[in-house]
Amino acid sequence: MSVVVDASVALDWVLELERSDYGASVLAQVCAEGGRVPAIWPAEVANGLLTAVRKKRLKAADLPKALALLESVPLESPAVAPHSGVRRWLAAGESSGLSAYDAAYLELAQRESLPLATHDAALRKAAVKAGVELFAAP
Repeated sequence: MSVVVDASVALDWVLELERSDYGASVLAQVCAEGGRVPAIWPAEVANGLLTAVRKKRLKAADLPKALALLESVPLESPAVAPHSGVRRWLAAGESSGLSAYDAAYLELAQRESLPLATHDAALRKAAVKAGVELFAAP
């Protein structure tokens, strides 16, 4: 089964200090079955990598290796027209109390009836409240 992967989990895959068994389980699942991400995902991951370099949690010289790993993972992003994305993520954010960024992951998981993989406590709580399955490591 495919899974919706948020940026916190993707960064887990490439930032040594943030690696976890949960992230490794998500990566194995996505490599086997594919993963889904909202249109915001590339910007969030790029921002996370920039922040990690600036805060010395990742060496700039290690960026090519991190990018190669991320680019090797079979992730797909459904096409969303810009205006419909604004409407969807605004509605999801209003109903869940999440930022529009986090609401994008929740909305995608709801719309596609997929489990959500995240380290974010508020997003996990909102997913449970919304009846969205959370990815559980085997």
